[in-house]
Amino acid sequence: MLEPTTQYSQLDLARAAQRLREETDLLCALEARGGLSQRAPAASFDLEAYLIDRTGRPAPQGGALVAQIQAPTVAPGRTAFQALLRIGAQPIAADGVARLLRDLQSVLARCHEAAQALSLRLLAIGLLPTIDDADLAAANMTVESDRAAAQAMCRIEIEGIRERLATEHRGIVAIAAATSLRAHLQVAPEVAARFYNSSMIAAFATTALAANSPYLFGAELWDDTRVALLEEPTAPPPPFIASAEDYFRANLEHPTATVAAADAPHRFTQLRRHNEEMPRFTHLQVGFGADGSPHLRIEQRAMAPGPTPADTLANLAFHYGLSASLATEPDPPEARIDAATAHANLLAVARGGLAAEVAWLDRERMPLRTLAIVELIERAYEGLHQLGVDEDIAQRHLSLIERRVANGQTGAVWQRRFVQAHGRNFGLLVREYAARQLGGAPVHEWNLRRLT
Repeated sequence: MLEPTTQYSQLDLARAAQRLREETDLLCALEARGGLSQRAPAASFDLEAYLIDRTGRPAPQGGALVAQIQAPTVAPGRTAFQALLRIGAQPIAADGVARLLRDLQSVLARCHEAAQALSLRLLAIGLLPTIDDADLAAANMTVESDRAAAQAMCRIEIEGIRERLATEHRGIVAIAAATSLRAHLQVAPEVAARFYNSSMIAAFATTALAANSPYLFGAELWDDTRVALLEEPTAPPPPFIASAEDYFRANLEHPTATVAAADAPHRFTQLRRHNEEMPRFTHLQVGFGADGSPHLRIEQRAMAPGPTPADTLANLAFHYGLSASLATEPDPPEARIDAATAHANLLAVARGGLAAEVAWLDRERMPLRTLAIVELIERAYEGLHQLGVDEDIAQRHLSLIERRVANGQTGAVWQRRFVQAHGRNFGLLVREYAARQLGGAPVHEWNLRRLT
C-alpha cells in the first residue's frame, strides 16, 4: 500500500543487520542449552485506543494524557490521538483471566479520569469512523518511520460486500488508523512452535467475534476493515514453523528496515525491534520476566480492541482457550490445515463476519457461526481447562461469547444496524458507541436507541 521509505543510512542498516544476525545466533544458542524460561503459561495484552473529542472526532492529545497519568501502563500510541494500554503478565491458571480484567478496568478508570480532565474520551475501536486524511498526516505520527512513510503515495483498494473504496492519498499513513488488541501468551520453548501455529489457525474465529470496524473514509466495507488495511496484498501468507529457531532464522531473510538503540546483545534489542516490524498478525516474541530472565511468548494482533472490558476479556479467553486446545492435540492441526487456508479463513471472516464460510480441519466448509456453536466454543472451554483456568472463570467469560454468537451481534453488526436506523452521521455513531462502551454492557446487549 505504501512505497518503501527509510530515514536510515545504508551504513546504519548494515550495522543493524549484523546486530540482528548476532542476536539471532545468541538467542538460538540460549534456547538450545535450556536458557529460556520454562515457567507456566502467563497471559498479558496491549490495547490500542483512540482519544476523541465531544463531537466524536480524533483528538491529538495522547501526549497530554500520558503525561497526566505518568504510569508504565499507559504509553503513547502510533499517532497523537491514540494511546497504548499495557496490561502486565499474570499466570493464566486459576483466576488469572479475572485478574487481567480487573487490571484493565483499573487502567481504564485512570485513563477515563485523565481524559475527562482534558474534555476528551478514550475509545476502544478498531477503526474510528470519523477519521479523515488530515488526521493521518505526518504531523500526527509519533513514529519516525511513519513520518517518513507519509511522504509516499498511498493507494487503498478495498472491496466490501456492499460498497467499494478505491482512493489515492499522498501525505498520510493510512495503516496508522488501525488499532489492535495484542494478545500475549508466554509458553515453554519446547511447545512454542505448536502454540504459534495454533494461534495462527485460531485467529480467524476471534477476529470475527471481535470485529468492530465496518467503516473507513465514509464507505461501508468489511466487518473488520482494519485487516484489509493492514494486509500486505502481494506478500505470501506466513508459514507454520517447526521450532522457535525456524521462526527467528526466517526473519533474517527480511531486510532490516529499522535500527534499534544500542544495547547489550543478550537484551536482543535489534531482534525484538525487527520482529515487531514484521508485517504479520502472529508473532513469536522474546520477552523478559520480572527477574530479568528471557522467555518466549506468542503475540496475536488480528483482533480489534473493545468494545467493552467484558468483551475484550471474553475475546482473549476464547483465543487463549482455542489456541491451547489446538496446541495440545496429539494429532497436530497444522497437519490437517495449511497456513494458506488458515490465512484465507482470516480474510474471509474479516470481510464477512460470523456468516463467512470457512474451512476447518476434517469438516466440510460451513459458516463460522455454525462452526463456533458445534465445535469452537467447546474447544475453548477445553483449552482453558488445560491451562488450569478455574471453571467458573471460564464460564463467566465464554458465556459472553456464546450469547454473542447466538444473537449474532458483534461490534460491526451493531454499527451497521445503528447506521441503518439513524443514517450516516458518523459523529453520532461514535458518540453512541462511546456511551455504551462507558456503560460496560457487552456488545451483544446493545440496543439502537439514542443515548446522547
